[in-house]
Formats: sequence, structure tokens, C-alpha cells
Amino acid sequence: MNSVADYISDIVEPTIQEYLDEVLDRRRCFLACLAAYHVIDRIAEAKLWDCKSAAQAALALKKKCPAFGIVEDVALALKHTKAGGSDRVRLRESDVTERPPGNWDVAVWDVSRWDDPTGGHEARRSSGSDDVTAAIQDVLRFLVQNFGR
Repeated sequence: MNSVADYISDIVEPTIQEYLDEVLDRRRCFLACLAAYHVIDRIAEAKLWDCKSAAQAALALKKKCPAFGIVEDVALALKHTKAGGSDRVRLRESDVTERPPGNWDVAVWDVSRWDDPTGGHEARRSSGSDDVTAAIQDVLRFLVQNFGR
């Protein structure tokens, strides 16, 4: 893999597609976030957006695509069991939960969304919840539009 575009095409896109094909699979959700998150290493290596480090690339990417912040928190929560230091935990691995589809026979009250026929994953925080599945899709769309081959 020689470029950001190669990494996105060879790793990120197929990993996210595998998750979207099995949207209730928690393992694939985490793997999709990990693959998307590590695009920052390629951005930094290529010195895109004047980024000289992965940390700078993460900040730039979150500014350009706010959904990346959700993906980053999920990836870091898996790697470290939580995102953020012990005094400022943003998300724990256990906070990433399945959201069953909103279909009558499988929906879960206060979890499922009635307009959601497929389900997905949520990042539950004290401030509310974030739709991880939608964030993954937004990040993929942004990466393909900006770096796709």
C-alpha cells in the first residue's frame, strides 16, 4: 500500500462493507472503526493538510468530518478499553451496544428506532448516544470523496 487512496480502497472500504453487510455484528463494528481510524497514520505519513503527526491528522479529520470523532472514540475504546484518560473517559468498550432494528417483532423499547429497518450500533454516553453505524458511513463517504482512486 503506497497511498492514502490505496489504504482506503484495500482496507477501509472492504472492512466497512463487511460491517454494513452484517450491521448487528459488534466485532465488525469495532474493526470498521479501527480500519477507518488508522487512516490518520497514512495522512500524517503523506503530510496531507500540513499534518506532521497522526495526532494532527486526527484533529484535522475531525474538523473536516465531525463523524470521525465518534469513530475515533470507538476505535480507542476497543484498543484501551476506554477512550480518554481515566479522569476524562469519553467512551468505554462496553458503551458500544447493539441497536436492534425497529421492526415490530425485534425492536427494543428506548433502543431501536422505528424508522430503522436494519439496526446498527450506538455509543451510549452520559450526554446521550451517538449512532456509530451512521458515523462509519459518513466517514467512509468523506474518505472516498476526498481520497478515493
